[in-house]
Amino acid sequence: MYHQFAQVYDRLMGDVDYGEWADYLVKLFQQYHKSPQRILDLACGTGNITIPLAKKGYEIIGVDLSEDMLSIADQKSNSQSVNIQWMCQDIRELQGFKNIDAIICACDGLNYVLREEELEDVFLDAYQLLNPKGIFTFDMNSQFKIAEVLGQNTFADAGEDISFIWDNYYDEDNEIVDFELSFFLKEGDVYKRFNEFHQQRAYSTQKIVNLLMKVGFKKVENFDAFTFNRPLSISERIQYIAEK
Repeated sequence: MYHQFAQVYDRLMGDVDYGEWADYLVKLFQQYHKSPQRILDLACGTGNITIPLAKKGYEIIGVDLSEDMLSIADQKSNSQSVNIQWMCQDIRELQGFKNIDAIICACDGLNYVLREEELEDVFLDAYQLLNPKGIFTFDMNSQFKIAEVLGQNTFADAGEDISFIWDNYYDEDNEIVDFELSFFLKEGDVYKRFNEFHQQRAYSTQKIVNLLMKVGFKKVENFDAFTFNRPLSISERIQYIAEK
């Protein structure tokens, strides 16, 4: 996962305002009267959220399973003279972190955890790593988005130097969507093709809240992402925040 994809990820996500996304996370901290000094960013990818948060003065550690993604993240942070520690770890098996005030996971990274018991393990690790009164905030693609927006649909885009076809196959019984992506990257006068396969699982809002409470979090809330409003039935991204 994310091997060759790492080389084109930022170009594909170029329309996302990560600075605004980071600002929203800061507003979440402020809403809960938190001033975290040390933050753990799970499934950080190429550092698109990690770097702007570091620029705001937070001490932040970026964690991702993909060495390729982290290599690009490191190049980006170095080029901007931002000091960030990058760690290659599976977020389902976190280890070696101490004195963490806040844990974040952006861009629906937790939807990639397909088994409920493994998601519970991630939540338990987050709870145990956090300092007292620490917070854990993350967003997930909603059941509505995975079933209705992604669902069985196909997306395609033809760019100047990169094109893609994205086929989705939704398993209604397990609430898992398979992404089959074919990329065509221009190299000189020809296009090089490579394929990626990804899976995401939908979880109900109540399931997520129950799991967070089960591992020990005392206060759990959720919002329609990028707002402080309650999620609607057609909300596509849900923001969760849990306090230890």
